[in-house]
Amino acid sequence: MEEKNIIITTGDLKEDHEILDIVAIKEQTITHWKRQAERKSEETTLNKIKQELKCQCIKLGGDAIINCQIKYYGLGSSIHYLSVAGTIVKIKSKN
Repeated sequence: MEEKNIIITTGDLKEDHEILDIVAIKEQTITHWKRQAERKSEETTLNKIKQELKCQCIKLGGDAIINCQIKYYGLGSSIHYLSVAGTIVKIKSKN
């Protein structure tokens, strides 16, 4: 996949942009939040999600994913899910 600088933000962009689509990614992480080594696993999960968001954005010809919402929720004491949803946009001033 082509390397492109994709913006991922929980806010909006100042630049004029066109909405292309929405995107949502959910990953399971088996952890207990109090343990340091397992916190790294959650960071790895978030990085994996961000990479997948970027891939989806590139496939649609977008430049950014805006208004991202990050949710973390669990089932029981050790199975947790991390999900990120946002809006893929094309910045109008870019070629």
